[in-house]
Amino acid sequence: MAFAASLPLILRITFKRNCLTCPVQNVINVDRVSRRSNPGHRFRKLRVSSCGRETKQTEVADSIRRMAQSDNSDDRAKAVTHCRKLPSQERLEILLSLAKDESLNVRYSALSQLSSVGMVNPRRTFEKICEVLREEKEATLIGAAADVLFSLQVPEVFDELVALYKKTSDWIVRLSIVAGIGELKHPRSFEFLAEALSSQDDLVISTAIGALGELGDKRALELLEPLLNSSDPTIRDRAFNNIQRLKET
Repeated sequence: MAFAASLPLILRITFKRNCLTCPVQNVINVDRVSRRSNPGHRFRKLRVSSCGRETKQTEVADSIRRMAQSDNSDDRAKAVTHCRKLPSQERLEILLSLAKDESLNVRYSALSQLSSVGMVNPRRTFEKICEVLREEKEATLIGAAADVLFSLQVPEVFDELVALYKKTSDWIVRLSIVAGIGELKHPRSFEFLAEALSSQDDLVISTAIGALGELGDKRALELLEPLLNSSDPTIRDRAFNNIQRLKET
């Protein structure tokens, strides 16, 4: 009986000591007196402190949300970095909102992560990235947004990228699109790349050769063989290598 009477005190001390190293504590109710040790069959409820991992995670999530909505661009940049700790859907929403941020660095950081997390909701990501492409002026960020589109398995991606290719005059963006079209393996990719071979830009031609090799369509052989006689050694070498690649597939 003496042990039963002192049990609540022992429990308070034990649980308090176990939680001294944790700044976050949760309160739970625990039955501490059993029917066997209490002839009156009365249950006593003790409020006992325990380490609250869920509470800590909630506080971290709240902190990241506040940073994402901060007026300070450095805080918003930190939100992009730390949002990896959030569930994928919530992380996606924060990145999509910051992909149109007023800070160029924040926008670029958000777009860079969206290539990996966009598939959580590909349709919503596609719609938001199309908005970015309509408004974005910086070529580097347009290229980053195009990379996000390539990562999505949405049928309309091909048409959006072709439209962007025809609209932009930036060579980096054009090269990025030509290079990615081969990996996209859309039914109309071959026609697009065949047209890119007639470009006046040797870099575009060279990139299109590699994309045709990536595409794996043997119809490209008759397009690449004449390029073995090109005056540009880079084009000749890439044509030769991708002809061999196509023959081996």
